[in-house]
Amino acid sequence: MKLISEENRAFLIKRFADELKDPVTIELYTLGSYHTSAEEIKDNGEEFEVVEEEACRITRQLLTELSEVSEGKIRFVLHDMETPEGEATANLEGIQPGMLPALAYKAATLKGKSHYYGMPSGYEFGTLVENLISLSGGKAELSQKAQEQVEQMSQPVSLLIFVTPT
Repeated sequence: MKLISEENRAFLIKRFADELKDPVTIELYTLGSYHTSAEEIKDNGEEFEVVEEEACRITRQLLTELSEVSEGKIRFVLHDMETPEGEATANLEGIQPGMLPALAYKAATLKGKSHYYGMPSGYEFGTLVENLISLSGGKAELSQKAQEQVEQMSQPVSLLIFVTPT
């Protein structure tokens, strides 16, 4: 079962063709054992509780589908934190191993690191799309005053944003 409907795929294809400028990479940090039992999300019509393993599988499928509609502008990379390479990459990136799924954004225009923890579904999917477009174009949607304040920062800053459904 596809997670992105045909109608939304058509919308994203057009939007990405119009608005994605430079390539963006989105990296998913997960555990390989989470992806061995199911490659595609099955819809049996029943509600289910989304646990870490299921959230990682859904996020992988979602990011795969998203990269497929971007004409090569969105590159998806999967990191298995159960391998030495995946663990080393996660450590270098600063990914918190107990907070999966974890996403890391990469773009030529990105200064510093940008991570997202959790499954980008519902309203957060829209935020993911907007973030990819912003990174691709190098334009931050900040006020002039906020941009000036960011430019004056001389040391790294860690900013955490918590989102909960209402």
